[in-house]
Amino acid sequence: MGFTRLAGILVLLIAVASLVLGVMFVIQGNDGRQTLINDLSPLPLDQLDAKYDTVKAGAKALAAVEEPAIQAGTALPSAKYAYYSALRTSLGLARTNAGLTQFIITSGYVAIVIGVGLSFIGATLFVKAKA
Repeated sequence: MGFTRLAGILVLLIAVASLVLGVMFVIQGNDGRQTLINDLSPLPLDQLDAKYDTVKAGAKALAAVEEPAIQAGTALPSAKYAYYSALRTSLGLARTNAGLTQFIITSGYVAIVIGVGLSFIGATLFVKAKA
C-alpha cells in the first residue's frame, strides 16, 4: 500500500470524525439553546439583550445613590439594590449562555463543512493512488 493511499485513508478517517463531532455539536448546541429558552420562558431570547441593558442602567443609577453610604458603612444595601444586583448577574449569565450555545452550533456547522471537504480530499487521494 502506497503512501498516497494511506494518506487518503487517514484523511477519510479524520473527515468522518469531523462530521460526527460537527453533528454532535449542532445537536447539543440546539438542545442547550432550547433549555435556555425554556428557563427564560416569560422573556423571549431575542429580548434578552434589551432587558439586560435596562436592568444594567437601573442598577447603575441605584448604585450611584446607595453606594457611597454602603462604602462608608453608614447604610446597608436596600432590597431593591440586592434585587437589581441579582437580576443583572442572572441576565448576564443568560446572555453568556446564549452566546456560547450559538458558538457551539456555529462550530458544529464549520466542523461539518470541514468534514465534507476532507472527505472529498481523502477520496481523491485514495482513488489517485489506485490509478
